[in-house]
Amino acid sequence: MINDLYKRYPNGFYVHAETKMDSAKKAAEYIGRHLARPAIVEYRIIKYDGQVVKFWYEDHTTGEVVERFSAFFMTLY
Repeated sequence: MINDLYKRYPNGFYVHAETKMDSAKKAAEYIGRHLARPAIVEYRIIKYDGQVVKFWYEDHTTGEVVERFSAFFMTLY
């Protein structure tokens, strides 16, 4: 899956980070906050048919709300 994403997005991924993290402690706190959160919060999911998820997000460069479809991969440990 990761290799597929790098093929689809050869220029990398956009990360919206509003504040500069000027220390390892601040970076660890930021990462810790986000590890406990799901990748897509439930209220952004518009539809799920068992295979594909339709969800929305705000494009921080334009301020527009964007709807996307994505194949859903689930791994249980």
